[in-house]
Amino acid sequence: MKILLKFLRENKRLFFFTLFFLLLQTICILLIPFFTEEIVDHGIAGGSIDTVLSIALKMIVSSVIGVIVSITCTYLTAKLSSKLGASIREKLYTHIQGFTLEEQKAYGPAALATRGSGDVANVQQVLVMLIQMILPGPFIGVVAVIMTWSVSRELAFIVAFTILLFFGTVIFVFWKSLDNMKAIQERIDRMVAKLREVFVGVKIIRAFDNSAYEEARTNDTFVAHAENIIAINRRFAFISPSAFLFLGFVMAAILWFGSFEVTTGAVKIGAVTAVIEYVTLALLQLLSGALVTVMIPRAVASLTRVQKVLDQQTALTDREQVKDSQYNGNTEELVQFDHVTFQYPGAEKAVLEGISFSVKRGQTVAIIGATASGKSTVAKILLRFDDIQSGSIRVGGVNIRKLSQKFLRDKISYVPQTAFLFSGTVRENLKYAGSDISDEQMIRAAKIAKADGFVSALKEGYDSVVARGGTNFSGGQKQRLCIARALAKRADVYVFDDSFSALDNRTDAMVRRAIKENLHDAAVIIIAQKLTSILDADEIIVLDKGRIVGRGTHEELLKTNAIYKEFAVSQQLAEGRS
Repeated sequence: MKILLKFLRENKRLFFFTLFFLLLQTICILLIPFFTEEIVDHGIAGGSIDTVLSIALKMIVSSVIGVIVSITCTYLTAKLSSKLGASIREKLYTHIQGFTLEEQKAYGPAALATRGSGDVANVQQVLVMLIQMILPGPFIGVVAVIMTWSVSRELAFIVAFTILLFFGTVIFVFWKSLDNMKAIQERIDRMVAKLREVFVGVKIIRAFDNSAYEEARTNDTFVAHAENIIAINRRFAFISPSAFLFLGFVMAAILWFGSFEVTTGAVKIGAVTAVIEYVTLALLQLLSGALVTVMIPRAVASLTRVQKVLDQQTALTDREQVKDSQYNGNTEELVQFDHVTFQYPGAEKAVLEGISFSVKRGQTVAIIGATASGKSTVAKILLRFDDIQSGSIRVGGVNIRKLSQKFLRDKISYVPQTAFLFSGTVRENLKYAGSDISDEQMIRAAKIAKADGFVSALKEGYDSVVARGGTNFSGGQKQRLCIARALAKRADVYVFDDSFSALDNRTDAMVRRAIKENLHDAAVIIIAQKLTSILDADEIIVLDKGRIVGRGTHEELLKTNAIYKEFAVSQQLAEGRS
């Protein structure tokens, strides 16, 4: 609830305007019974057509104003709901972007997407229902009792008793259904998780011919959710008949007691008519509000889930005293690792332990190692996707913990291990680093990455559509586009994390040669498993179980390092360059 209350405080003007128009809307509704009383008692009973017409005109004007007010109130409610959704999603996006990769993994992409879509939508929907359907009910009920009191105390007691009895019935049903309602979101999450598992694992399911087993497990989640919904509906089905039962009771009571009041002359017949309309409006409004209260626990659960994400403290925080101004892009050693140790939370062993190396301007340093040697982790900690436990990493002569994350990442351009393209166009993907990238820069980067040829051959060229995930391009084409995207960005440090694996040897050599020729004033780090991608590196660092076990050129390592030679033999490069 904290995030909702904070939002309402920040938007109190809009919130109060909405409530004000809601009040006006309710008053316009309640004026109808009042005018009915006037017409019956002063117009029809008095035999005055002019009075009837005059009051009828007032009723029409009131109704027109009520329509205008209602439209305004609906607009303000929709605006409030829209701003709430946008505010929560913005906060979620900003906060999640600050998570470490492990913190994001703990939730999972699907769960985080649900927080920003389904959960926020639930909260928005209930806010609209709360203002439009729930809040007017108690107000109309109170006014109904007050207006009836002005006519007859006895009738007012009947009306008050009936409204309170119905309200108590709603509260009782709500309380009895609370556990079921709280379980709705949990059951939905289980159902979605199970369906996702089935869709992702469809190949394994078919390969093991286990469709029937998985269908039974999936149906269990469907049945559990359905039974929960049925239990809620069974209880809430009692509310609507109760409302009409109470309405029939109160009308009979009002007519019975009202007839005595009319006979004695204490109350006029128009007043009795107005009282019946007041109580009818009150009960029907309370009924409509009661029927949507089933959504409240679900919205509260959604709000709690969102708040949990926002309340999570991330390990990645910018220090209060950032020193971006101390950054020296002209320093000789652009990147320095000094006795760096890194361990994932909960892991038994460190992924990297006491590694030290540096990368000078114009130098290409390659990092190679077996699977799980920690080589890709080097890129992650350099970009501060995670923070190290000990040692220091300097970029531009400044400890990266003393640089703001934005400033640091502005100075580094990165090609991920898995080629990923965003839906949109080729142009949008290549200019992803900033709108200030010119077409000339973009095309130059594409030519260096050997992507210009196949992009230009497309019907729409650089404006060609990229499907989600880049599925309309081959693996090699996606990789080259990712390389081009990184090269289009002007940076001091370029990191290629196994970024040439999908390229054939000829294209690989051409891209690396072009990179070396064009990035002579930057520091380049190449992380690879394929030796052909690092043969020309100025220095090759060999990692094994998180430790540096060798460093030198290709020829030097072939002579001095057994692990590197083993890589070379396995890739038929033991005799030297090919």
